[in-house]
This record gives sequence, structure tokens and C-alpha cells, in this order.
Amino acid sequence: MNSRKEESPAVLTWQQQVWQGGRTIWRSMGPLIIYLTVPAFLMCVGMILQRGRSRESITQYSGNFYYTMGILVTFWIFHRHGQKRGISFWEEATLFWENRCNRRLLQLFGAGFGCSLLFSAMLTLLPLPEAWMASYGSAADGVEMGTDLWLAFLTTMILAPVLEEIVFRGYMLNRLLEGFSERTAVFISAGIFALCHVSFLWMVYAFVMGVLLAKVAVWEDNILYSAALHMGFNASVLPLWLLNRSGVFENSWSGLLLPVFLGTGGSLMAYYLYRQYREGGAL
Repeated sequence: MNSRKEESPAVLTWQQQVWQGGRTIWRSMGPLIIYLTVPAFLMCVGMILQRGRSRESITQYSGNFYYTMGILVTFWIFHRHGQKRGISFWEEATLFWENRCNRRLLQLFGAGFGCSLLFSAMLTLLPLPEAWMASYGSAADGVEMGTDLWLAFLTTMILAPVLEEIVFRGYMLNRLLEGFSERTAVFISAGIFALCHVSFLWMVYAFVMGVLLAKVAVWEDNILYSAALHMGFNASVLPLWLLNRSGVFENSWSGLLLPVFLGTGGSLMAYYLYRQYREGGAL
């Protein structure tokens, strides 16, 4: 993963810079388009095969299945595309399993988990507009829809983070770095990553997260580490779901004190583990 764009042999006019930048951004969007359209296409196929059921029923009871199948098919498409061009899929996405440091992977996973707990606690405690919370809640509750709940958790905590790192930090960021400075490429990839999320709150969170994920990918020259951080972000969905199911947040005291406890613990966990990661040799 190159952190700097190559020097141009001649000074370009602003029109040429805009054209060249636009071409670089468009080229970086190809894998994202595949990632967005394949699950949607499979959902359409499912609706055609199950014409006797309503769209809402198919989405509710089979949406998680079609989304998971879409992720797996997308993996296969990327792999086959690399094979046809004689390029290793893992190398092109800068995802390397060799010489990995499991300790640093766990530190990043824990830091992401702590950040997610802090974010959830802030949403619970801050007096945010009801419209923002409604859109956030509808997106967050999507994982609970349908009968294939554990399949949704598997996808949310493992498959989706890995594929999104391949798309946004593997393909997209690497291609943006060919035409932009590191700083610009990081912010463009984070901005596109944020726009792909549903609600305003999710977009704000995704942008901050996207910047951090891109920085880790550049530091390590290996998106395996940003995938560990991303998986930590998403992994908090399981304990938070279990707490919600237990009804502990419905009690007035625990409904106030528990978010404070989770937010404080999450922030301390994220700060300590991220600091340990940086002091362990991150460039």
C-alpha cells in the first residue's frame, strides 16, 4: 500500500487535475458497486422465486440469508477476477496472513470493541433529536429481523467487516493512493464509507471510524489489522443485544447507570489498547 502518490512529470492544469482525480475516484468505485449490487440482486431473485410472499415478509424472514449469500458471492467474484488477470486476490487487496502479530490484532479488536461501547452509551445518554434516533434505531435493529438471527450475527461480526475492509481499504484506498496524497485518499475513502451507511448518526460514526481504519491500513500495509479493528467495532452488537433482550435498560436506575458504566469502561479499554498498539511498533 503506497502512502504517497507518484510525482507527476509535469505540472497539470486544474482542469487536468480534476479530470485525473475524477478518473481515480471512479476507478476506485468499481469493487464498491459490485459489493452494493450483488446482495440486492440476490434479494430480487429471492422475491421472484417466492412470488407468493410479500416483499416485507421476504425481507424480514430471509433478508439476512440473501445478504450473507451476497457477501459470499462477492468474495468469489473478486477472487475469480484476480485469477483471470493473473493477480493474487489477497495481494491486490493487501490482506496478508503471513507474519501477522496476533497480539496487535487482539489489541485493535479490543480497541474497536471499546469504541463501539462508548458510541452506544453516548447515543443513550445524549439528548439527541428523536428523528436521528429513529433512523439510527431502524438501522441498528436490522440485525434482529428474521428467523436466521445467528446467521446475521456471523455476517455482522465477521463476514461483513472483512469484505468491507477489502472493498474500502483494500481496493478503494489503494487505488485512491495512486492519484492522491495519503491524507486526501484517507478522507475520500472515509467519506464514501460514511455515505454508504443509513442514518445521519451512522454516517458520522462511520466517517470517524473510516478515517481510523484507513490510517491503520496505511500504517500496517495490511488490511488484516484494519479488519480486526472493524470486527471489534461490530462485535459489540452481541452483548448489547443480549442486554436489551434481558430488559435491563428498562429499569430507571440500570437504564441510566449501565450506559455510564459501559461508556466509561469502553473508553478506557479503547484508549489503553490503542495506546498499547501504537507503542508496540505501529509506523
